[in-house]
Amino acid sequence: MAVNGLPNVLHLDSTQVGFLALSAPEARVDQAGRAVVDKQTGLPLFRVQIALLHPNEPAGLVSVTVAGQPEGIAPATPVTLTRFTGRPWIGDQGNWGIAFRAETLAPLDGETRRRHSSPSSGAA
Repeated sequence: MAVNGLPNVLHLDSTQVGFLALSAPEARVDQAGRAVVDKQTGLPLFRVQIALLHPNEPAGLVSVTVAGQPEGIAPATPVTLTRFTGRPWIGDQGNWGIAFRAETLAPLDGETRRRHSSPSSGAA
C-alpha cells in the first residue's frame, strides 16, 4: 500500500554516497519458493545488502533489489548503482518501510573507484 502524502517513488541522489556490497546477490522467491520476476522485463529479481557510505554521516544499511543477476558482486565489493529509487509502503499490520530498487548494480571499475576516492571528491 502506498503512503498517503508521499510520492509513489522517491528518486534518490546517490552522487555523494559510496556503496559497499555486504552480501552476494540472493534470488528473491515468493512464499511457495518460486522466483519473483520483474513485471516489466520478466527477469528474476535479486537482492543485495548494501552499506551506504557518506563521509559526514554514519553508515546506513539497506537491501537493494535489481532485475537480473548482478555479475561480480561479493561481500566487501565497492559497487555503483544506477537509477536508485525508494518506494515507501505501509503493510496491513501497520508495519512500514521503504523498498529500495536500482536499475543496475555493478562493481566499481578502477577509474570510477579513483574518482570516488580522490581528495577532491570529498570521499574518505
